[in-house]
Amino acid sequence: MTEFCPLTEKEPEFTNPVSPGWFMLWWNSFMAIDLVEFDMARAIASLKKGQPVIPVWLDQIHRT
Repeated sequence: MTEFCPLTEKEPEFTNPVSPGWFMLWWNSFMAIDLVEFDMARAIASLKKGQPVIPVWLDQIHRT
C-alpha cells in the first residue's frame, strides 16, 4: 500500500491561481487512486484497461 501524502506536499502550488497545472487522478499499481501530472499516453493506456482517469485542470478550478 502507498503512503498517504497530503496534496499540499505533492503539489504546493495547488491553491495558487496562477499555477495552471494539469493533473489526473489515476489508478496506480497498488490499485489506489493517485494524483499525477497529466500524461495523455498514460491516460489512454489506463482507459483501454478499463480503469478510470479523472482529469484535474487547476486553471479551471481557480477560474470558478
